[in-house]
Amino acid sequence: MQDDFVPESKRGPKILSRARARFDERVRNGPMEDKLILSLAPDIAIELVRVPAGEFVMGSQVGDPRAYDDETPQHKVYVLDYFIAKTPVTRAQFNVFAHTTNFKMPIPVSAVEPKADHPITQISWHDASAFCNWLSKLKGLWIRLPSEAEWEKAARGPSTSSDDKRAYPWGNQPPLPHHANIEGHAPGTTPVGAFSPHGDSPYGCVDMIGNVWEWTRSLFKLYPYKPDDGREEPGDLGMRVVRGGSFFSKPNRARCASRLRQPPNNRFEKDIGFRICALIAPPNLNAL
Repeated sequence: MQDDFVPESKRGPKILSRARARFDERVRNGPMEDKLILSLAPDIAIELVRVPAGEFVMGSQVGDPRAYDDETPQHKVYVLDYFIAKTPVTRAQFNVFAHTTNFKMPIPVSAVEPKADHPITQISWHDASAFCNWLSKLKGLWIRLPSEAEWEKAARGPSTSSDDKRAYPWGNQPPLPHHANIEGHAPGTTPVGAFSPHGDSPYGCVDMIGNVWEWTRSLFKLYPYKPDDGREEPGDLGMRVVRGGSFFSKPNRARCASRLRQPPNNRFEKDIGFRICALIAPPNLNAL
């Protein structure tokens, strides 16, 4: 890594204040746009879509035959405004970070171009967080991995009761071949967005189900989800939650509410990737 790289846990008040000021200025100047485009290199950019603040139903009901115990009890969670990447981070996008920071790619550089639009895999939670920290500094925005709640709301939509929540991003219909890359129908990953618009979430996110599991910011803890109970502590070395299922997941595992845990240093899985999240005017510096 370059010497001037500043990890999230070590950013000083000046750096925090400058970035916070940029957010506050954008909010004061009028309504927020519905998407952000973050250019990384010529012809390489990350598009993020806005998820408005509000409450949604998280988890699964006790007794749901598809649910695992760690998805219960179902409960309401209020989430502040944020942007989330429309797609998982691709090989091409991650390669810009690796080249800029001298980060060792988890795959041969020669393997990037043939599948440039496939999600990057074999990435640890620490690697994904390093990408977010680099991009935060590059763009002057608060960029990090989404929390479990942010991830699930982006996948499920603004549900407010158990009656209108979605088991899958497209609704409650079990997955069909045109919805997602799951169950081994493909021998591995597919280009991001290959199943759009059929598998899109209400906010326009693609590949929330299948293709690759996605790292979240959150430590694995039992529900109900409480963001202030230590599960969003970035310095903790405990197990982190991955979401969304992958190309060989079964439909009952590849659902909006399904969650698995992985050690944060695991960079050996060919079916784990990540997508990024950008905060809008964080309420205080400790929230970062």
